[in-house]
Amino acid sequence: MLATDGSFAFTAVDPTKPVSLRLRREEFEHSATLGRWFVPSYDRDDIVIDMRPIYVNKDGHAPDSARAKFNGARKPSPYAAFYEPHSRQYWPGAGTVQEYDSTTFVNNQGYVDRDRFFDNPDNCVRLASTGGSDMVALQVRPFEKVNILLEESLGVALHRCVEVISAATDNGDIGTNYPRIRDYTSKFGVQATLVSMLAGLVSQVSPTMLHDGLGFDPENSALPNFLHDASGALTFRTASPVFSVFTVKPTFPEYVEGIPFGETLRVPFDVMPQPGKEAFQYWTEIVSYIEKHHPGQNFIFHTGVDQAQCRKNCEATLTLADGTKVAAGAKGFVRNMTEYCAKNGYTCVNPNFSERYGEVPRLLTFQFDGHYSKLGHQWLAQELTAPLAKILSDTSR
Repeated sequence: MLATDGSFAFTAVDPTKPVSLRLRREEFEHSATLGRWFVPSYDRDDIVIDMRPIYVNKDGHAPDSARAKFNGARKPSPYAAFYEPHSRQYWPGAGTVQEYDSTTFVNNQGYVDRDRFFDNPDNCVRLASTGGSDMVALQVRPFEKVNILLEESLGVALHRCVEVISAATDNGDIGTNYPRIRDYTSKFGVQATLVSMLAGLVSQVSPTMLHDGLGFDPENSALPNFLHDASGALTFRTASPVFSVFTVKPTFPEYVEGIPFGETLRVPFDVMPQPGKEAFQYWTEIVSYIEKHHPGQNFIFHTGVDQAQCRKNCEATLTLADGTKVAAGAKGFVRNMTEYCAKNGYTCVNPNFSERYGEVPRLLTFQFDGHYSKLGHQWLAQELTAPLAKILSDTSR
């Protein structure tokens, strides 16, 4: 209700129970400074919802990435983490315009996340969350990340406690993230493992596209990866300490005339260049490898970055050398994911496209940076909640 002094007042609130007070503006949800949930404890008039942006770049200057400060693990992590546990990381970004000035924190296990413990005394539903830099999310504070938001929204939907354990890494395709699944998330007894999929990450499990798109030699890669050995068996390889000797400049070739390198996985399978098909085949084999050696992952693949980044240009039409018109773009990749998941019996969730997020200030990714904005993390959590709640409810029956 509106109080006599022009402020809002809330009556009949039990001061002993948790409450949440939020304001939605330009699609973005702002919470009270006391937290998304808090216990009032008493009648109070000091509750504030601060809508001011965390960072404002008034003169449009570029970020100075040399100012970044990362505290790497002082000794090899038993949980495949890169950062020193309970350390602070600072990342101002890279590119043409600085859009955030992010100080973030690492948990007790070396991941950008809240503290995690392997025992589960509250019998919470547990999910792992892997992916690339979109899920590492150095650009936002830990409590603004999609995994923390999902803990809340899924908990409300399922009426029980939920943990969504972050275990992502930069350039983290499923092969690169294998050590984190093997050494970290498998120890939590997770009910499912969420895997963020975007065209760029799927492409790099192809040895051909890894070389052509990143310049890495598949045999001596900077990324942990899977390759077929001399006998044809799929084999995991750790990152090479001498990868730079074998690294060359990416060439981004058109494997088929008229299909740009970046669209290789976004055109229909019947016209997809062979390296794109190779990427999907490798992904399938890696999934089988992990499920064989570490059963019970129950992978749930989800898209989102492609939908968020395309804004109002999500559908493209390409013209091949013979004049054939083919569909491509972000919508093309999501269609391929739908077909791929159905063919292989995988559980997949594809967030919806919406042009209402196509312009400032409602961009789901930072305007120049390309990673999820705070609104993007909120959007992804919102889009994933209902499908995941249904999946988890169905599997618990």
